[in-house]
Amino acid sequence: MGRSERREGAALYVEGLLLPGERKSIEPLAERLGVDSQKLQQLLTDSPWDDQEVWRVIRREIPLHLEPLWGWIVDETGWLKQGEHSVGVSHQYCGAVGKSANCQVNVELAVTDGQVAAPMGARLYLPEKWTRDARRCREAGVPAEVKFLTKPEIALELIGQAVADGVPRAPVLGDNAYGINGPFRDGLRVLDLEFFLQVDARALLGWDKPWRWNPSAPAGGCAKSSPRRCPWRSCLPGKRISSGSPVRGKRATGKPGTRAWLG
Repeated sequence: MGRSERREGAALYVEGLLLPGERKSIEPLAERLGVDSQKLQQLLTDSPWDDQEVWRVIRREIPLHLEPLWGWIVDETGWLKQGEHSVGVSHQYCGAVGKSANCQVNVELAVTDGQVAAPMGARLYLPEKWTRDARRCREAGVPAEVKFLTKPEIALELIGQAVADGVPRAPVLGDNAYGINGPFRDGLRVLDLEFFLQVDARALLGWDKPWRWNPSAPAGGCAKSSPRRCPWRSCLPGKRISSGSPVRGKRATGKPGTRAWLG
């Protein structure tokens, strides 16, 4: 963080976020903390500190207190917003209310030991209608070099950063938004990471076609190829899981009445 006043402002800001209270903008936080709002405003808008350096310290220090890790979790957090000037705000799905709403969405990576979860990276999702509007981005302070990335692409970059910084490996867990994305699954294979991802049966009806499984076939595959179906059980309606492993011959297990794939 550099200068001592930045470190002091950062500590106050985090404390304010953790205090009770619905509104987490600068003025309500400063009021609850009993400090001048300019101290927090300067930290967030003017101070030249690098958020990636903060994340690197977190990725280096925090996992040591959680080992052995049970999983890496990819997820999103949405914040309801009014108006249209906040960066990335758009009418989109918001997990906080379980439906589409005017909000901002953050893509996040966390690690867990099965009891406690800790964030390892996060990035604001910028909808494509934002990146197509250069004037709007410029007025909101979005750097010109920022380009549109899908949520799975953002998640894969966060995972790559965690791998590069030496976060202990664990299976990657995620919901349907990531499970149905072939390039995301392929990216995890390239990084040599196991994964267990939700798959919505209604979105992948093509997977219902039976395939003869060849145990000697190479693991993995490209995003355009159909996954190999494990010939265990007949299917019942509901959620499905895509289980991926870089290890040759890795088997997934399923309960009676379910169907799973190595894909």
